[in-house]
Formats: sequence, structure tokens, C-alpha cells
Amino acid sequence: MGFSTSLEPLAGNSNWNSEVYKYPKLKILSLEHCSNFESLLCSLPSLVNLKVVACGKLQSLPGMSFSTSVEPLAGSNWNSEVCEYPNLELLSLEHCSNLKTVHGLLPSLEHLELYDCGHLEPFLGMGFSSSSGPSWPSKLKSIVIRGCRKFLDGCDIWGTGRFPSLSTLSLDYSDEVESPLKQREFLPTPFTFLSIRDLPNLKSLELQGLTSLYGLELEDCPKLQSLSEVSLPSDLFYLNSRSCPLLEQRCQQDTGEDWPKISNVPNIMIGYHDFNA
Repeated sequence: MGFSTSLEPLAGNSNWNSEVYKYPKLKILSLEHCSNFESLLCSLPSLVNLKVVACGKLQSLPGMSFSTSVEPLAGSNWNSEVCEYPNLELLSLEHCSNLKTVHGLLPSLEHLELYDCGHLEPFLGMGFSSSSGPSWPSKLKSIVIRGCRKFLDGCDIWGTGRFPSLSTLSLDYSDEVESPLKQREFLPTPFTFLSIRDLPNLKSLELQGLTSLYGLELEDCPKLQSLSEVSLPSDLFYLNSRSCPLLEQRCQQDTGEDWPKISNVPNIMIGYHDFNA
């Protein structure tokens, strides 16, 4: 299968592609809880779904051009031709503590899920650091990022229009995202669902301009006390706030200072109280 527990076979090899195993029809690949797994030497041009879970020693997937560092391949020309995966729609990386970056173009990517990859940095397939210009995945529909602090360091350059098909955005576990969130600098539009969790220092959230927002979830933001200086999006259908005590106090039915802002939302869950218009 081209699996390897060491990168040594590639050291100094400028023609590694000639030795890579090829699986031209493979569409789904899932690698889970492979504690000693370090690399996969495969060409996977038809891959549609890739999931990698709890591969703590993962250093490189040349088949997908994953790497924790470009240094192990120094002297080779593999990086001169960035891998493109024209059919990949779902990329899910979970609990890969040593994974640092991804070298690959993902033009058909629809769903991106990143969980607890603490060293993962912004990568080329998301439009970052491209020598040939931006490579934003225009078909991307949903982004879930949790526990990936370094990845969110570059979120301020996302901006409006980067992901025109995006409908779901879920972010948490990162102090770095709080400042851009306050100013709504990086929130791509339009999208219909926003979930924000575990931002202990976030005090306010500006939602002006998110006219397509349909659902909003807020959880474990203890200092959050203001949603917006103006009214919420007119089409907001669902609002759920949990473990946000200051905000929940302001949103109490009839008596809360911010109740008039949210009273027209058809489905409201504040703490454990369900208010339906």
C-alpha cells in the first residue's frame, strides 16, 4: 500500500514520484488511530473523501503532499509541482498533533473539518502562501475548526467573497480569533450558520452585514455580553446560547436589555430555556 514508518526512503531522492504507488480509482480513504503511522506513499487522483484521525506521528502523506516540514525532502523536486486533487470534496483531520502543513490544491473541496491539530498552519489549498496566486476553494460549503490555534492565525485575510459557496462556519478553541471576530474582519459571506465556542475573552460580536444568517450558536463565551450594536439579521431563524452568562442575562424574556433585539427570532434557546415565537 506504500505505507512507511520512516521518511528515510525519500531522503535525497529527487524522483520519488516514479516510485509512488498509484490507486487511480480509490475514492475514500480513512486512517484512524494508527499511532505509529508516519507517511503514505500513494498517488490518489480520484480521492473524494479523506479522513485522518489520531495519527500522532504523522509526518508526511506525499500522496496528499502533507508534511510536518519541507526539510525532510530537501534537495528533491517534489515540491516544484504542487499536488492537485481535483475530486476531493471532504478533508477531515483530527488529533494529528505533529501535522504542520498541507501542500496541495483542492479546487473541489466542499467540507473542511480540522480538530485539535495544534501545529497545523494555513496551507496552500485554502489560498494561503501560493506562489502562483490565490487558490481559494470556491466550492467550499462548510468549515469546522476546533483546537487549531496556528491555523486561525491567518484568518484575518479570509475576507468577504473568498468562499462564495460557504453556508456553515464553526470556530472555537482559539484566543487568536477573538480580535478579528469582534471586528468581523474575516467572516466570509454569505453563509447561513455560524457556531462560536470556547472563546473566553470575547466580549462582543458584530453581525451587521451577515444578511443570510439563518442560525447562530454561541457556547462557553463567559465574557460575551453583546451580540451587535444594531439589530440581528432579519432572516435569523434559530438562536442558541449556552454557558454565556452575561449575554443570557441581557437576553432574558421581556426583562433583558437585549430581549427586543432577539424577540422576533422564531426559535430561541437561552441556557436551558426554550423560547419559541
